[in-house]
Amino acid sequence: MNKRLLFFGVLLLLSSTVYPAETGKPFMSLYSSTQTGGHNSNWALAQDNRGIMYIGNGYGIQEFDGVTWRLIRISNGSFVRSFAKDSSGCIYAGSATEFGYLQADENGVMQYISLIDQLPAEDRGFNYVWSTHAAPEGIYFQARERLFRFQRQPASKDDWQIKIWRPKNPNDYFIYAFYLDQTLFIHQRGSGLMKLVGDSLLLIAGSEQFAYDRIHVMLPFSERPGTYLLGTFNRGLFLFEGSSFQPFRTEADSILRQCTLYDGKVLPDGSFGLGSLARGFMIIDTSGKLKLHLTRASGLLSNTVPSVFIDRQKNIWLGMVGGVGILENESSLTQFPIASGSTPIDIRRHLGTLYVSATDGIYYLDQKDSQFNLCRAFCSREHRMRW
Repeated sequence: MNKRLLFFGVLLLLSSTVYPAETGKPFMSLYSSTQTGGHNSNWALAQDNRGIMYIGNGYGIQEFDGVTWRLIRISNGSFVRSFAKDSSGCIYAGSATEFGYLQADENGVMQYISLIDQLPAEDRGFNYVWSTHAAPEGIYFQARERLFRFQRQPASKDDWQIKIWRPKNPNDYFIYAFYLDQTLFIHQRGSGLMKLVGDSLLLIAGSEQFAYDRIHVMLPFSERPGTYLLGTFNRGLFLFEGSSFQPFRTEADSILRQCTLYDGKVLPDGSFGLGSLARGFMIIDTSGKLKLHLTRASGLLSNTVPSVFIDRQKNIWLGMVGGVGILENESSLTQFPIASGSTPIDIRRHLGTLYVSATDGIYYLDQKDSQFNLCRAFCSREHRMRW
């Protein structure tokens, strides 16, 4: 932990009452690509049953045990974009023109095992595997050109039953797939949101409005069983209740229309952690309140956050351009950064506002972003203090 932040946190606790609105930001650990030896773009995250983390990026799969980073290369050297873990703990990976799984060798070292040779030659002409899902009926690998389901046969670990779906129209393609409540949903360009019933992909009535949109997030809405939160690239959020799609209004709507929403997860308290390609990371609760918004200006490695993952300690992992971050979102301790990074000296509350003197000036706590900003026009004569 940064000593300056620790000192400031202790000073804050000793010097003032903690107001309910002054919750601060979660502590964050950052691992730049330079530190990890990994690729600059990090698109997928997973954790095995031992607690080991895996990061899918442009070099393949990086394995991280909390101390050491190790690269696991994909058979064709391609870019890993998606992960899934099945009920046995096996991790599957989807990449470019390739998919497979991780398996320990005789020394316990994880290696990548390709499944591409299981496919008929005529079905290997696909590009990225954008999403991967582990289900009781098998492992789904979704590319734009095909949806594959691999079901391991009990007779042999290398014997797989394979089912393949293709878009019905030659100009259409599969955009992204989701697995919720024992059902596979898949967004098909030119049609809308489909769901798998038996072995047939059926269009969900009312989803035609998304035929030429991009749905990249679909999450259970904890307060309403059977309701799902849909996140589009640039049209914001919607609630899907089985028979209708309604806009879900939030305090972050202006951000969501500009951010290119890319990934999301349900957090332990039922809120939604959302990663974007242009405006960083957000936490929005089920009432639409924006609880947290992090960008490069507030500490992230970049504003591009294409991957969000919740580990078994309930920390939030962010795969970013530039590296990986870990938010201690469940911790009772939070921090109030000083925008310039300068050193705090003293702290006072005046007329309900918290002020800090620092080596380069006086700062006030901006409760909108839980950060201390330099006093300029904000500090009127009656607000200025002697230190």
